[in-house]
Amino acid sequence: MKSSRATALFHTAAGTALLVTRNPPNAGVLNPVCPLGVAVSGPVSFSIVASAMDHTNENLAEVTATSLVRSIGVSDRTLRRLFLRETGMTWREYLVQSRLLRAMVLLAEPGPNVLEVAQTVGFASPSAFNRAFTRYTGESPSSYRRRVTTPPP
Repeated sequence: MKSSRATALFHTAAGTALLVTRNPPNAGVLNPVCPLGVAVSGPVSFSIVASAMDHTNENLAEVTATSLVRSIGVSDRTLRRLFLRETGMTWREYLVQSRLLRAMVLLAEPGPNVLEVAQTVGFASPSAFNRAFTRYTGESPSSYRRRVTTPPP
């Protein structure tokens, strides 16, 4: 069986090189290649946050913080700290925003009803979806759909 081991080498501004592996047994583990006792930031933290965003957007309906940290190979605390530092928002805020943006796209298309959209993007209940959507956009999902799908006069 062919191994699909993915690795990447990052060099920090301080001269520390880090090897990131994406497969078991060291999935997502940062392995110092040339440790200089310098805290990791810059390209590595950006890569972790970018991986978190990618995984989140690819798995909107079922992603959890636990599944995310397992997938990218960092601790919950590390993810929270890096995500907030790099984006200015928490991962949970990013998740809700991503779900709502995807919902807006789906509601602008003919096809799924509001309940189906809520389920597709990962909201546990229609009322939670309605509440979050209204808070984010200032209008209900139904009125948003009517507004964006009604042709101009």
